[in-house]
Amino acid sequence: KKLLQKKSSVVIAVSEGIESIVCTPHAISGYDELISEANEQREELQRRLDFRGIPLRLYQGFEVYVGEAFLDYEYPERLAMNGGTHILIETDFERIPACMEEVLYLLRITGLTPILAHPERYLYLKKDIAACEVWKSGGMLFQINAGSLTGQYGGTAQKTARKLLKKGYADFIGTDAHSAGRRAPLIKGGLAECGKRFGQSMVSRLLENNKSLTE
Repeated sequence: KKLLQKKSSVVIAVSEGIESIVCTPHAISGYDELISEANEQREELQRRLDFRGIPLRLYQGFEVYVGEAFLDYEYPERLAMNGGTHILIETDFERIPACMEEVLYLLRITGLTPILAHPERYLYLKKDIAACEVWKSGGMLFQINAGSLTGQYGGTAQKTARKLLKKGYADFIGTDAHSAGRRAPLIKGGLAECGKRFGQSMVSRLLENNKSLTE
C-alpha cells in the first residue's frame, strides 16, 4: 500500500520518468551478509512492484567504501553493478584514502571498472580536481549527483559538478536517493540544468551511459 502513497519514493521516481533503478546500499564491511540481504529485499520489492503493475525495474549494486576491509574481501566482483564489470565506490569526504591505489589495482586485476560516486561532494576534490584527471587516465569513471547541479549540496559542490561536466570527466548522473524526503529520487531538475549549460547532447550521453549499466 505504501508503494502507491503520493509521496513514496516509488511514485516520485516514476513521476520523474525513471524506469530503472540500481539499488546501491552502502557496503563498508560484512559483504556476504549484505549481498544476501540486499538481493532478498530487492527481489521482494520487485515482486510487489510487478504485482501492482508499477513500471519500475530494480537492479542490484552497492556503494563500496574504499577502505582496508575491502582489500581483504576475496570476491569483489560480487559487489559489481547488475552482475557486470562496473563497481560503484565512494571514499572519505575529507581526504583520499591511503589505500586508494591498492584498491584501484585490486579492481584492475579483477577486471572491474570503478565508478566514483559524487566526486563533486568530496572536500579534497572541491579544492583541486587534479586527481580526477589522473584517475580518469587510469580508467576510472565518475557519477555526479543530479542534486548537485541544482544546488542541493551547496554552491561549491554545484560548481565542482559543473567543472567535471565541462572537462568531460562526468560519465553518469544519479539521484543518490536515500528516502522520499530531502534525498528523494529526483533527476529532472539536474538534467534540465545540465542541458541548459552543456546542451542536450551531454544529457543524452549521461543517460545512455546510465542505461548501459542495466543492459
